[in-house]
Amino acid sequence: MIYHGDIFYCKDLTDFIAIKDGYIIVDAENRIVDVCSAIPERYEREPVRDHNNKLIIPAFCDIHLHSSQLVNTGLGYDFPFEEWLIKYTNPAERQYADLAKAEAINKRLINQLWYYGSMHSVIMGSTDALSALNLMKHYDKSGMRAYIGKMNADVAAFGDQAEDSERSVEETRLLAEEAKKLSDSVFCCVSPEFVPNCSDRLLMRLGELAVEYSLPVQSHLSEGEADVQAVKDRYPELSYSQVYLKYQLFGQTSTVMAHAIYTSKEERTLIKERNVTVAHCPIALSNIPSGKTMPLREFLEDGVNIGLGSDIGGGHTLNMMRVIEQTVHYSKFQQFIDGSKPLSILEAFALATLGGGKVFGEVGSFQPRYHFDALVIDDEELSPEAAGYDIKERVERFLYEGNAGLIQERYCHGKKVDKPFPDIIPK
Repeated sequence: MIYHGDIFYCKDLTDFIAIKDGYIIVDAENRIVDVCSAIPERYEREPVRDHNNKLIIPAFCDIHLHSSQLVNTGLGYDFPFEEWLIKYTNPAERQYADLAKAEAINKRLINQLWYYGSMHSVIMGSTDALSALNLMKHYDKSGMRAYIGKMNADVAAFGDQAEDSERSVEETRLLAEEAKKLSDSVFCCVSPEFVPNCSDRLLMRLGELAVEYSLPVQSHLSEGEADVQAVKDRYPELSYSQVYLKYQLFGQTSTVMAHAIYTSKEERTLIKERNVTVAHCPIALSNIPSGKTMPLREFLEDGVNIGLGSDIGGGHTLNMMRVIEQTVHYSKFQQFIDGSKPLSILEAFALATLGGGKVFGEVGSFQPRYHFDALVIDDEELSPEAAGYDIKERVERFLYEGNAGLIQERYCHGKKVDKPFPDIIPK
């Protein structure tokens, strides 16, 4: 199949490709063969899907969010973190244990991620295993892809979750076995909430499970002063990152760590060496400040791979365009703190596509052998041809001023994805 339109993607944070009236050639495995300005002779007989004058960009990747907290997005951000947990987060997670309620939340979550063009996601549930399994099964039918895990927490250091350790491990193992029965679009993700809420034994068993089943891992790293101090008190000889590494939860398999705000330069070196991806969540960090801002440019200069996350319910929207926009704004304010160079809107776009896509392999770009994951955007109302904007400018304007209603088609691994649950209104 060949896709025709105005193509825009990145090879890295500084190398952006724009092709007017370009062609994306996709093979039978739904992987990209070439991107070019004219169809090569050997492909002239291939069918062409014409998106003339439409933008074609890589689909977004949302690599950190909490499914149980969809119900409390936009609530409680005037409270301190601990009060917010008690008043909103903990009740939302308890509600998620009601399977009927969880199913309704899960369907709405999937619809919203689809609407906003996030074809790949990394999702942490609550400690309830059945609600996570329900999400996995619905995701499997959606045509989109995700790493999904039940949250593991057997110590009530923060919040009120306190599972039985062995049950937590066995339920995670069950999810891993159930995931094998589904398609390769859904993976069980080992999901310790974070070090303070997990006993040594639980961390050890989860790491063993991740390695045994080759499961991806997600957790939180150095999010705020309180959790950093708790880890320091418990492991005085180790850094926060080294604790995860000790228990095989730090790059032994595909790993996403959210926030990482308080990590030292030495830890950032370890993050890079272990190929761990950091999920930057600027909206959540602005809604519920942790005590320190995220020195994003330093991470990038140190070679750390960064993706973006909505982090609902700390974040109040699944709209990745707003997360991209806020990444830029956050970095501009960071400039006044440490003199760092702010991110451009296109650098933030690269984090939301290629950066997050690396968690899943060859995802987030239109380079050869990458999976064809794409959004087709009709931006005529934003950028009429008479205005003379080039493709780069049209993408910038879409990211700042556009809305998901301009997305005409969504593709995941070469397949067009329609609204997963059309009976749910509005998204």
